[in-house]
Amino acid sequence: MAKVRRRLSSEAAITGLLGDDVPPPVGNALNHNLITDLFLTTTITKADLRLPGE
Repeated sequence: MAKVRRRLSSEAAITGLLGDDVPPPVGNALNHNLITDLFLTTTITKADLRLPGE
């Protein structure tokens, strides 16, 4: 996850994916921001999140 956040932050200029972008306490904000961006850009969809065998 950290590699994906760093890549998207630098290559796609997406903010809120690195610890320096989010005010403390960071908590789960970085993962939330990453997942939100992936959904908004339709990089992943609900179907991608299905458990295997469903």
